[in-house]
Amino acid sequence: MAGISDTFNGSNAALQRAQDKIAAAQAHAGALDELLESGVLDEVGANHGDDIQKELDQIGAGSSVDSELTALKAQAGLAAPPAPAELGSGDESTSTPAP
Repeated sequence: MAGISDTFNGSNAALQRAQDKIAAAQAHAGALDELLESGVLDEVGANHGDDIQKELDQIGAGSSVDSELTALKAQAGLAAPPAPAELGSGDESTSTPAP
């Protein structure tokens, strides 16, 4: 009988520890929510960016390589490559055989 009561007491202690951890986590989450609502903390995971990313974004926004390439091709009289739908279907039976 003593073994059963020891196991039962151990289970109760483990359950109590788990409940204490849950209560502490809920209290922590509540405190963070209050800090976020008051504006003391910035939202976690908000994309504020860093200096390097801002610089890369500025460089990318100022660069118009594709439009410049299209303009140069137009000046040189080169047509843009055909879209993939305009290419042949790949069916070899319709092509003329090589000699």
